[in-house]
Amino acid sequence: MRIVKLNVLMNKEKLPMLVKEQTVLYKNLSEITSGEDVAQIMTDVFFMDRKITEEIYLIAINNRGKPIGFFQLNKGCIDNCIIDVRGMMIMLLLCNASSFIIVHNHVSGEIIPSKDDCKVTERVKHTAEIMGIGFLDHIIIGDNYQYFSFYENIWSKEDGRT
Repeated sequence: MRIVKLNVLMNKEKLPMLVKEQTVLYKNLSEITSGEDVAQIMTDVFFMDRKITEEIYLIAINNRGKPIGFFQLNKGCIDNCIIDVRGMMIMLLLCNASSFIIVHNHVSGEIIPSKDDCKVTERVKHTAEIMGIGFLDHIIIGDNYQYFSFYENIWSKEDGRT
């Protein structure tokens, strides 16, 4: 799988444009099919389990279910990080994503979502529904490839799926 790290910058006309920052060939997986796959990529490629501050990433996915871009949304401090939902939606629209996953780490290594994690997830979910972009999951990365998936632990049970 090719991991493409993207960013959005303003061009000379002050309009947003996509910029490719880095490409990494990741041979361990050919596609993302689970929270475990996301945790493996984010730990192996972006070292999310070793960060000294919280960081939030966005994985943009095309209509065939393949990741088309990885964006670093923000860096925070030791126990929180702010997410700009509007800016995130701009990134998704610019790369023509049909769905997405957000990922962040907990510096403590614990994977249990905080109240703020749950509030932000609901806000992102609501915005994604309005925009017509599929919000597939919110993954929290902990120590040693441990992760918490909102889809696997909450949403699938709410929908009656396992």
